[in-house]
Order: sequence, then structure tokens, then C-alpha cells
Amino acid sequence: MKKIVFAFDGRRLPDPYQGREDISNLIEQCSAYGYEVVRTYDDGLFCEGGDYRSVAKRIEDEGPDWVKYSDEYLKIMEDADALVIMYNGVNKTLLEHSPKLKFIAVMRSGLENIDIEECKKRGITVSNCPGKVSEPVSEMACAMILDALRGITLMNSNWKPGAGFQAVESSKLSYETTLGIVGFGIIGRKVVKKLSGFDFNVLVYDPFAKQEDADTYGVRLVNLDTLMQQADIISVHARLLPSTENLIGAHEIALMKPNAIIVNTARAGLVDEEALIEALSKHKIKAAALDVFREEPLPDDHILHQLDNVIITPHMAGNAGDVMLLSVRIMMEEILRYFKNENLMYKVV
Repeated sequence: MKKIVFAFDGRRLPDPYQGREDISNLIEQCSAYGYEVVRTYDDGLFCEGGDYRSVAKRIEDEGPDWVKYSDEYLKIMEDADALVIMYNGVNKTLLEHSPKLKFIAVMRSGLENIDIEECKKRGITVSNCPGKVSEPVSEMACAMILDALRGITLMNSNWKPGAGFQAVESSKLSYETTLGIVGFGIIGRKVVKKLSGFDFNVLVYDPFAKQEDADTYGVRLVNLDTLMQQADIISVHARLLPSTENLIGAHEIALMKPNAIIVNTARAGLVDEEALIEALSKHKIKAAALDVFREEPLPDDHILHQLDNVIITPHMAGNAGDVMLLSVRIMMEEILRYFKNENLMYKVV
């Protein structure tokens, strides 16, 4: 009998499936096919303390090598054929204790918590869950783009009771505005589609985008420097990889128009935060709308809280809709495809 382990992100967190009959029914599909389903906790993320947000960010930044596992968890993994996780780390130590493991399902799009090279060496298939938060994140990006364009939040901040209304610079209308999309994957495309009724002139930078895709969405493919120079609003949607760290650095920010706005709902590491703060502080660019930061949660005394041309939200762009149900459904379908030797939709390695 094949054994599938569902490992939750630590005992200190509530069981995300508690009281969710719809999710439990999806998981039990595996039992119907004759597979043993084991639900357990992996406390490895908290092996050195910290809260969930801080350890999740650490594993995204540093990878899984620092994670240590309990003897109980390693014992469970000894005869596991498949593992389903969210942020839990998968490093060489875990894989050495999991000789039967052949499939890992990651219920998020990022794979920073997995030692991919070690999985390759051991012939372990890894699938992720791309686009599971594409709807809420793309909606948030659109909201931030329109908010920043019209200055809604900034006007609200300037309208102090008793002080009178402080006027802000008149904004452009959408048909007068060039929107730059950095990264034309699932979320970038959804942003363009959702904003299609606003008549933006859309530029896209993505070295992997094809002309036929650009034609389908009515956008123009350009290099990054051109986009940074010409766009009035720049919305970031690229994947964070070693090759895209500080993709938008001091050089690119210096190319922006004085009235340009940057929106980042993707990953903080894609933008040189120090260079961005300098540009905002000296009003070299108009504004920024940010949902992601190098340090999270953002300290109360951080300079971004003090700037009057910044909209900030606490990394909550993906926190809408029933993402957990969608994640489980996507991964359960992928697991069943794997054990039935069917083509996988979300295979990474």
C-alpha cells in the first residue's frame, strides 16, 4: 500500500483542515484508491524559534538546510511514498531518512523550501501549485495600480480633520498612462486581462514571453530599460530566483520618470529596497505601493512607514478566497495523476 504523508507546518499552528469536510473529502480520495493517508506535523520550521511569518521568510531567503526534524517525524517518513507540504523544509537529512519517497507535492508556487538538486539526484518528482493565489494577488495588484494612479490612499492620508484638504498632483487617466508589467506569467497576464477595460498602453518585460502571447493580450514586449524609462506605472510580477535578485536595482530605478509609480505584490527581493527608498525619499519618483518587504513583519520604526508617497500593506495580497481548498484540490489531482502514471500538470523536476 502506498503511503501519503500530509505534513502541517508545526504543532503551534492550528490544523488548517479542522472542520473542513470539503477538504477532508478531497484527501480521502486517496484512501478510496487504496493509499494510506497519514496526517502529521513537521515542527522543523520552528527548530530555532520564531513566529510563522519570520520562519517562512527565512526558508524562502536561505533555503531548507538549517531545518532540523523530530525523531517522530523522521520515523513517519521512513516508509512514505509521497509527501504533501506547504512551507516545511525538505533537505538532505529528511531525504536520507525517506528511502521510499518518490513524490513531493508543494502547495505553493515557490520551491525555496525544497533541496531541488538533492531531489534530482534521488529521482524524486516534485510538483508545485503555480497560480493558486493568482486571483487574489492579481486583484490586489490591480487595486494598488488604480489606487496609486488616482492617489486615493495618499489623498485620504493628506485630508486631516481640522487641517483642510491638501491637494495632490492631478493624475493621468488610464488611456493616457503607460503600464509596465515586469514578469508575464500567470499573475502578470491576469493583471493585464483584469485591467483591459481601462485602456492602458501596456509594455511587458519578460525574457521568456513569446510574441504570440503579446499579440493575444494586446501588449508590447520591450527590454527592461525601455520599460523603466517609458512606463508611468510599473507592476512587478516576476519569480524571485538568484538571477532575478534586485532585478530592479539602482540603475533601473534611476531610469524611471519623475512621476512614475512602482507596485510590488510579488517578492521584495526583486527590487533593491534601499535604492527605492532613496528615490522615494528624494521624490525622484512619484510613489510606490508595496505588499512585500525585505524584513517582515515591517518594523514600526521603518522608514517606509514615515514616507508620505508610499502605500504599504502587510504581505496580504494572496489572503483572499478559499486558497486552501484550491491548493488541496490541485495537489490531490496531481498526486492521483502521479500514482496512475499519467502526465503531470505541475511537475518541476
